[in-house]
Amino acid sequence: DIKRAGRTMAKRGVTGEIHVADFSPSSTIGTNVEPISDMLGLLAKANAAGDETAVVTARKGETDLDALGGGKIPATNAEDIEDFITDEIGSAPDIVIGAADYNPTDPASAKRDVIASLYDKQVDNVHFYDDDPENARRVAQLCKGVEGMEGVELDIYNYEFAKGGGAGTPSFSCIVGEDE
Repeated sequence: DIKRAGRTMAKRGVTGEIHVADFSPSSTIGTNVEPISDMLGLLAKANAAGDETAVVTARKGETDLDALGGGKIPATNAEDIEDFITDEIGSAPDIVIGAADYNPTDPASAKRDVIASLYDKQVDNVHFYDDDPENARRVAQLCKGVEGMEGVELDIYNYEFAKGGGAGTPSFSCIVGEDE
């Protein structure tokens, strides 16, 4: 594939470098995961209250990754995250999803789309926590309106949680579908 890309570039008269990244090591969360107590505490509290909870990772959750050496590497991130959280707080989120399973080229948009597709009409408030400003910005696009989510309060918490960023106050809130 790399050689084919080089030939295609040459035919178009384009010169330069081809950069290749091997994302197959991201098929698992690995063993060096550092728990973020504030986030795990919020999840435990929500689970105890009977709230619906979900973890959406930018990685692939279950879909195989292509390996540079050929073949496929199974992604275990969804299962790994569920096991990690259960080990940490004694309960698991209701669902763990890999955004890259839905859109591997644009996980930030996939996070937004996953939230819209997971939305349960019984829910009147959605809390979204993410340390990546781009992911928060994309999820905020739901505020413009999504069929079936009109009137839902969306609270977005965009802080550096691993560095102790506060998760108690939303950095942005809206009512989905209201003009603001």
